[in-house]
Amino acid sequence: MNLLFNEIFYSIQGEGPNLGKPAIFLRFGACNLRCTWCDSKFTWDPKVSDNFQTTTDEILRKIKIYPCKHLVITGGEPMLQQKAIAEILKALPGYTAEIETNGSMECR
Repeated sequence: MNLLFNEIFYSIQGEGPNLGKPAIFLRFGACNLRCTWCDSKFTWDPKVSDNFQTTTDEILRKIKIYPCKHLVITGGEPMLQQKAIAEILKALPGYTAEIETNGSMECR
């Protein structure tokens, strides 16, 4: 499945109940809002965007390189690409995930 993606990286979760936990961050491109205070404007503003098209297979290959099994799915608004997220999570039994969302999308 194709998806609009921005970056993948390994770091430490800096907020929420998993604070301090190593994580693989998956930053999806696109957002349905245009918040002036957004700290991820580069994921949706065409003037500064560095998004690219990729496949879930390519993302899965990259995820498996990293030494942990905790995903932080963020964006943009990752829920715009729910089918791709579902495909990725289904292919990764044993991984945990949290999704950082603006809350404007209905889960399907």
